[in-house]
Amino acid sequence: MPSRQLVVKTLKNGIKDIEAEMYTALHETGYDRTPEFYGVVQLQSPDSPDIPLMIILEKNEAPPDLRDEKMTAGANTVQGFISVLEEVGKDKDGEISDLKRRIETSLDIGIQPKLSFRELLIKISHAIAGFHSALAASSQQGFGVQPATAEDVRRIQEHDVEQILKDLLILSQNSPMEIIPHFSVLTQEILQLTQDVILQWPLLHLSRAHGDMQMDQLLLDRFYDLVLLDLGGSPLHTVEQRRLRGMVVQDIAGIIRALGYIRYYVAGLLIFKKHILTVEELQWLYTASRPGSRMPPHPSIDVIQAKALIESAKEIESQAGVIVVTAYLDFLESTANTGLLMSQWNRKVAETIIHYHVLTRALYEMKYELSSRAQQGRVLIPLAGLEELLTRFASPGQRNVALLDAA
Repeated sequence: MPSRQLVVKTLKNGIKDIEAEMYTALHETGYDRTPEFYGVVQLQSPDSPDIPLMIILEKNEAPPDLRDEKMTAGANTVQGFISVLEEVGKDKDGEISDLKRRIETSLDIGIQPKLSFRELLIKISHAIAGFHSALAASSQQGFGVQPATAEDVRRIQEHDVEQILKDLLILSQNSPMEIIPHFSVLTQEILQLTQDVILQWPLLHLSRAHGDMQMDQLLLDRFYDLVLLDLGGSPLHTVEQRRLRGMVVQDIAGIIRALGYIRYYVAGLLIFKKHILTVEELQWLYTASRPGSRMPPHPSIDVIQAKALIESAKEIESQAGVIVVTAYLDFLESTANTGLLMSQWNRKVAETIIHYHVLTRALYEMKYELSSRAQQGRVLIPLAGLEELLTRFASPGQRNVALLDAA
């Protein structure tokens, strides 16, 4: 029998046995896209009664041609994004031409066999959809699908949005840039959107989700498939909140928002030639990326070339978001798992639900940025995502329609 490498993971304060619950529920359904779960260890000591719970997992075996830091979906998505953007940049006059073909062309992004950027995004969506289906199928206590009316969901969402906006007003006092003026507009827009959009949804279904889905929670295994990690939920939520059933598409919204972060990272890397931007550089990039804004001057940058790159990066992010959503919904339809989201399937409504959660995910990210690293100025990245979504809403009566096209 081959030897196995095991990892003993100490769980964070307050998570208790949530990760163990998730692994147990997944194991019951036969889901195998996580590291093998061997159980939990709770050490007892009279001298140290608060020794945290630990879980034992099998170490993920990476593809032979990738180093550990290159095995995440995030690292490979960044490389794919760069490859597409550089190919677009070679076109005459820097214009975007045949972008769809560029995304679908096999690219050398460090994976053997080579995948196209599109194929990698589809792999990510399918991995998450299969994960959601397994959690919904579990008979463990607190798992499975629970019906909810649109009014129930609206009430919960409205409460959560109001609380985050209140927290943001307080947290923004520590931000190095002035973002408070944005909140009076954002608060009204988002709360009105919550009212307008959710009440048009049918009977919905709630289930457990990952709760903090990011690109780096997905790793390539030795077969070039994806496994999911870190099932303990959002670090900003209480244990009770992490156990609540919700709209599982919050995880897909997390991936779409991750594309927004990747777009900023790649644009900053190609324009400023550095991995970590200063607050001033982030502010410049944020201003240059705003819809309808004039390009701000910069002493060391070719502004015309930078503008073309920024617009190309925005288009790649948009196209990638469409691929992620389409692949996720296609998987649910092809596996007869549309009941994950609603009792009577309506694909257009499902798209609306996802894109509404993209917006609320951006709000959550603003809170996280201001809570964890306010001085770095990274709050501008989710703020830009919010603004780009809201500019599509021509009037209250059209907001739900506009959301269908937002990613």
